[in-house]
Amino acid sequence: MSDYMDFWCIDKRKRMHNIIMYILIIALLFVFSNVMIYLYINGTYKAIEDSKIEVENPNITIEQAKATYVNGYVNGKIKNNTEETINEKYIKFEFSTLRDVNIGNKSIDFSLYTRYYNYVSLCISTKAVYQPENAALSVLAAHVLCEKLDPEAVRKGLFTAYWPGRMEEALPGVFLDGAHNEDGVQAFLDSVRRDGCKGKRSLLFGVVADKRYDRMIEMIASAGLFAKVIVASLSTDRSTSLEQMKEVWGRYEGVSCSFFESVQAGFEQQLQLKEAEDIAYVAGSLYLIGQVKSLIRRTQDDQFWRRIKEVSSQPWGGGCRRSNIQPGSDGCGRSFDQDAGKTKNRRRV
Repeated sequence: MSDYMDFWCIDKRKRMHNIIMYILIIALLFVFSNVMIYLYINGTYKAIEDSKIEVENPNITIEQAKATYVNGYVNGKIKNNTEETINEKYIKFEFSTLRDVNIGNKSIDFSLYTRYYNYVSLCISTKAVYQPENAALSVLAAHVLCEKLDPEAVRKGLFTAYWPGRMEEALPGVFLDGAHNEDGVQAFLDSVRRDGCKGKRSLLFGVVADKRYDRMIEMIASAGLFAKVIVASLSTDRSTSLEQMKEVWGRYEGVSCSFFESVQAGFEQQLQLKEAEDIAYVAGSLYLIGQVKSLIRRTQDDQFWRRIKEVSSQPWGGGCRRSNIQPGSDGCGRSFDQDAGKTKNRRRV
């Protein structure tokens, strides 16, 4: 019995010794790999020589700025030149540059320049002025994930990219944008200002109650971009009531507003008012975008569908040119499986 116990104790000590050795080896490998990664990253930092400051206050002095493919750092000083407290300000560092931005009727051309590679004459199929920055970020991320990236594949991928509900031309001269918060509304208005509209603009607006809709409405009303605003109650329990909407919109004189109990009634009114050179916008909530897109999928026997077809036949120099919309299509070359509610990409113009 004593011999057995001695053997068991020796075997246990060996097992503990092996476990401790494995833990030490793993810890050393972890430390070694992190040291090598740190040395590699620091060895690839390059100085940013052409940095510039575009604000007067606070006074910002950059002492050192370096960047790699994936990250960077800036050392400097920030000094307030006034006695006032600076609130709600941030510093934005851009390690790439967008140039030669040209907004056309149905696309945006731009060039992207970085310290490591340049892309000239990129094109995205949208009128949203905020999308070139998103596209540039996508290109940079793609280069991080794939070292050997075909520039032509990048150009083709950007041109064929499609983002539903972001300045999406659902019908000729009818644009849907899911501007469902203050930042989204600001980006939406920036795009509307540069749409080249030769007629009048209308807006179908609906919003949920848990958003800062009073601020969103203030931004839209003060912009003065829309000849007609049509406000609709959404088909969801989260919808803001028409009484609340009337109270807020009533604060702004000079804004022509009408109010409807349903999105369908509001959208019908918007299409009836639309003339050939007018642009109709739908914005304020992703619920609103989804409900409008469902209306566009109506069957040919529906009176509402016939009005959609009339709008689609209007001459329009905008994004999608459509002359013959068929039932089961949203007018942008995409057909719908109406039973399953799925989109089938058939053709892009």
